[in-house]
Amino acid sequence: YTATSGGATADLIATGSTATLVLDANGTGSLTRTPPGAAPIGMTFDWERDGQFISFIYMPGNDDNFAVTLGGGTLTLTLNGGTKGYDVDNDGVQEPCTWILQFSR
Repeated sequence: YTATSGGATADLIATGSTATLVLDANGTGSLTRTPPGAAPIGMTFDWERDGQFISFIYMPGNDDNFAVTLGGGTLTLTLNGGTKGYDVDNDGVQEPCTWILQFSR
């Protein structure tokens, strides 16, 4: 996550978290992140792919759309069309951020 103002960043894997993304062929998926020394945090969603874009649909009207690239065993998802909040500087306030998620097989 990179804040659009001030440039603060958060790399959850570099801080010791792990993440697992599962995209099932039936259009369902899950993302589970485990912070160091803490319980896993999980979410489930439906997903759809349209060419180079993939959408994770959590409920009607609430979805994330990502541009998809795959190379050398790394799947990269880049938030498409704007920003989404994340507290990159740990001050309790979510800043508008660009999101890039990378998963290695």
